[in-house]
Amino acid sequence: MPQISSALELLSPGETALVVFTDGQHLTDNQNGTGSTGWWIIDPERTVHRVIIYRRASNDHSDNDLFIARHGGIGERRADGRYSVELLDLSLAGQTTANWREFADTHQSPVRYISKPAKHLFSKLKSSITVERSGKQPFTRFTASCPLCSFFHAVDALGINKGAEAEFYAKDKVLSHFKDSHKEVIDFDA
Repeated sequence: MPQISSALELLSPGETALVVFTDGQHLTDNQNGTGSTGWWIIDPERTVHRVIIYRRASNDHSDNDLFIARHGGIGERRADGRYSVELLDLSLAGQTTANWREFADTHQSPVRYISKPAKHLFSKLKSSITVERSGKQPFTRFTASCPLCSFFHAVDALGINKGAEAEFYAKDKVLSHFKDSHKEVIDFDA
């Protein structure tokens, strides 16, 4: 059984998760990959990719079970404002000897939202570039430690329509914009 020390180890880059601590009393495994866990004080509007369940398996805390599932939506709401969480592709991911606070990097709260940073789409982009655009003044140099942040800071200087600016926040739109407009900046095949 894999030993896992942190909830982040169970996520792929760019994924988010709801991580919950339970004794398993309200954890349901339907034996077909589906299930539910509850009752949690959570934000029902918050979107996550995964649900990670830390189930305290014994009093000595040395063999805590870790389950992972795709988030299947919010289930019932009780009168006290707590929700159940529906689970898809539920499976035992491993065990941990870490206590809850270490595993979820939190304090006493039994609920934690986490995210694993995405690998930059533009890791090959130089941190300082000059962009030439036909019909416009050459774009002056800009420098930032994060190439993606450099792009967003450059939106105004590149003359991109403010109304269309929001479209560039979607990864595929950003990538498409760079492929079409800045071929000289990034070698996408390398």
